[in-house]
Amino acid sequence: MTPWESRLWVRSLEANIRYDHFYARNFDASDSVLETTDDFSVLTSEAEVSGPAPLKLFGRGTRWIAFIGNTYLPGDQGDSQSGIGFDNFFEVGGGVALIDPSVVDGIVGLSLRASLIIGQDVTGWSAGLALEF
Repeated sequence: MTPWESRLWVRSLEANIRYDHFYARNFDASDSVLETTDDFSVLTSEAEVSGPAPLKLFGRGTRWIAFIGNTYLPGDQGDSQSGIGFDNFFEVGGGVALIDPSVVDGIVGLSLRASLIIGQDVTGWSAGLALEF
């Protein structure tokens, strides 16, 4: 390798923005007070970087993952009087992914992820398993 060449440790940079609007209607309940209709929205943004990891699992290569995201609940659903008590939070996390499309048809990879959740009036953590199609 010449002095002006270098190996790039980040192989993938991905950014996503998603808006969901949910409409919930309870058709039948044991008490008519519980028969309600409601709707709410969620706006989520995330940036993720990943690259090759030196670890091998089941004889296959892995990659590391790092991500940051923000979830925003527009409207009054974050109001402590009518909702869950907060209207946005940040998520910072990482994980490891096993990528091999030859293992199961239609599935490209599998990843194990963990993150910290931080926001005004909310803190916590998350752990998850994700399939890539």
